[in-house]
Amino acid sequence: MDVIYKYQLALQGVDTITAPLKFKPLHIDLQQGVPCLWALIDNEFPDREYKIYTYGTGHPIPDVEDKQYICTYQQSMFVWHVFMDKEDF
Repeated sequence: MDVIYKYQLALQGVDTITAPLKFKPLHIDLQQGVPCLWALIDNEFPDREYKIYTYGTGHPIPDVEDKQYICTYQQSMFVWHVFMDKEDF
């Protein structure tokens, strides 16, 4: 069944989240100061791990050609840019 789930993220670096094979990121924003990713999932599919990468403005993005952009969000004076591996998108 399709539902929207929330996954908490770190402010910077790589997060590994566990979610079903049918996983579509929808939005990223702060909730009570914590970055969260909301995704449309089908919880009838088996779980797997996904890598979520967060980079600050001006920071290098290694292997960017292998990543799919998801969203940009702001936290005070910081601006964060979030990506996934293209093969997982």
